[in-house]
Order: sequence, then structure tokens, then C-alpha cells
Amino acid sequence: MQHVARGMGLDNRIGKKFLHAGPSFGGSCFPKDATALIKTAHDHGAQLRIVETVAAVNEQRKRAMARKVIGAVDASIRGKTIAVLGLTFKPNTDDTRDSPTVPLITALQDMGGNVRCYDPAGMEQAKPQLPDVTYGQSAYEAAERAVALVIATEWEAVPRARPRSAQAHHGAADYRRSAQHLSRRRDEAGQVPLRKSRR
Repeated sequence: MQHVARGMGLDNRIGKKFLHAGPSFGGSCFPKDATALIKTAHDHGAQLRIVETVAAVNEQRKRAMARKVIGAVDASIRGKTIAVLGLTFKPNTDDTRDSPTVPLITALQDMGGNVRCYDPAGMEQAKPQLPDVTYGQSAYEAAERAVALVIATEWEAVPRARPRSAQAHHGAADYRRSAQHLSRRRDEAGQVPLRKSRR
């Protein structure tokens, strides 16, 4: 996938800036514009099957990412702590509107997990949407003693901040493919198996 995106980005008409893989698209503009385009087409008796399918799959993927976390942990997360790094829909913003991380966290909570989060800019914006999570003061604090680590936004500060307790994680889900140091092994879903702690 990364090779294909790199090849597409070589075309200056497209560029490489917005071709990074992620759990789904979000934010205040593109989802709203896609919905408006579908409605406008319906109002005029037309169907935009490609756009409709993209919007539907995007919504499905948001909660499906939680199942990827279960797969990375390879166990029930009920009563266990999951660390989520990144709350905004993209880096360098505090905007959490329609961020795919929000339904991901909600799904993890529905499965019984305790979620601890960190985001360099978006935590205050996320608190009204996610009142029942714990907010860490750093990536290290959020990841401490968590059974799994989810990288949801490709903040530059996040992948460099490898938690000291990383070996205690059963697994990690790098949905932005930004933490290349976590493991050499990586599947197409972005799951990164880590070695289980011997302690």
C-alpha cells in the first residue's frame, strides 16, 4: 500500500501529502461534503454508487478498527487498559470533529476496555465527546501498563515516544503506519505484534 501511495504521489497533480493510510477519513469537511453530494444527487434522482459505498465503508471501518485491536491483543480486553495515542482526525490540529478515533474508543469501551488517551492538542476538544476515558499528560503516561497500544493519529511526537513499558504490551495497532520502530513485522491492517513481557 505504501509503495502504491508513493507512486501516486510522484504525480504532481495528486501529490503525496494526503495519501497516508489511516483507520478512516474524518474531520469537519470531507465527510460533510460527501454526505451533501449524495443528498444532492438523490434530490435530482441520481445515484452516486461509488461515493455512497465510500461513505458506508468509511463508517463501518471506524468501529471495525476496535476488532483489529482485539486481534492484536489476541484476548478479551474486558477490564484491561488500552492506550490510544492521537484523538484528532489529523496531526497539527485540535479538531476532533468526526474523528475516527472517537467511535474507535467508544467501541473499545463497549467491549469492556478501559481507555487511556493522549493527544498533544486535542484532549480538551475530545473531553465532551469522551467523558469516560482517562487522559494522560504524555504518550508515556498513557501507555504505562496498557495491554495494547493504538496509534490513531500520525503526530510527529507520538512515534518517537516509545513507552518504556513497550515490552509489557501484548500488541499494538499502528493505524497510521507511523511507528516503524515498533516491529519489523507488519500486516496489511497495520497490526504490529510485540513480544510479550517475560515478567
